[in-house]
Amino acid sequence: MSEHARARPRRGPRVRAVLAGGVVLTIGVGATLASWTDSESARTTVTAGRFGIEGSADGTTFTQSSASTPTTVTLTTAATSMVPGQTVYGGFSVRTVAGSVAGEVTLPSPAVTATGTTAVPLDAVYSSEVRTIPSGAACDAGTFAAGTTVIPPGPLGQAQDSAARPLAADRQSPVHYCIAITLLSSADNAAQGAGASVVWTFSARSVVPGT
Repeated sequence: MSEHARARPRRGPRVRAVLAGGVVLTIGVGATLASWTDSESARTTVTAGRFGIEGSADGTTFTQSSASTPTTVTLTTAATSMVPGQTVYGGFSVRTVAGSVAGEVTLPSPAVTATGTTAVPLDAVYSSEVRTIPSGAACDAGTFAAGTTVIPPGPLGQAQDSAARPLAADRQSPVHYCIAITLLSSADNAAQGAGASVVWTFSARSVVPGT
């Protein structure tokens, strides 16, 4: 009986050893979840473009101007002594500046200021019309008649071009306008001496390529 009683306590340490081994095994499994990693990178550079326009009264020499210092349009006939029914013509060309992106141009209503010696309303004296003509063509009665209407005949200072005309990038393919101003045949005798200063400001903006 005494030998059997002494042998039983040895079972306790063996159980504890097995439990300790189980804890070590669990930690070892968690350590095997690590992975190899790698990465790739890409790079690009973007730069904003530039946009600007310039104009010319002769279709050859282009400069930049403003409403306060506009380019003077040369008329086909001196417009200082017009008579009823007479029409004078003047050309103006618009293009983008060197290095500019492409764009489009519109022609809003001009600013008209009376300059003569009479108070007769200018709309009762003058009318205007604008057309586009081919490159290299002089703005006169012949090319105007064959041109494409931009602004139909109407009172001086009220008409405007709502359609945008494309402008190529980098000074290419200017848009050539031909402006006609007529002293109305219906102008009254009181219109004698009535003058006007007319300033057209061509409005342009850049466009997204391919649109």
